[in-house]
Amino acid sequence: MLLRHGYQVLPAVSGVEALQVWASDRDRIDLVLTDVVMPEGTSGTQLARRLREEKPGIKIILCSGYGAEVMHEDDGMLATIPYLQKPYDPHVLVRTVRECLDGKTSGPGV
Repeated sequence: MLLRHGYQVLPAVSGVEALQVWASDRDRIDLVLTDVVMPEGTSGTQLARRLREEKPGIKIILCSGYGAEVMHEDDGMLATIPYLQKPYDPHVLVRTVRECLDGKTSGPGV
């Protein structure tokens, strides 16, 4: 869906792989869309914290099939990240990505 709307996508199937993509392409990455629960020991919230430490202005969207309570690690930073509850409409995803890139979203529950 994002490709069809003109976005470049760098996929990763786990938090570990996402960090590898980040290490090689961080200058090309404007936004990270990540599931909260991922395989291989790095959660989406951990990924978000790490990327924000390295690049404070990076745009991040979290999503999950679980409720917002999965973000129990919240230290305040997560309250500023848009959150999509799965399943979400593909058009909501595209709109949220655009709004996030344009600086028009903040906080969970988009």
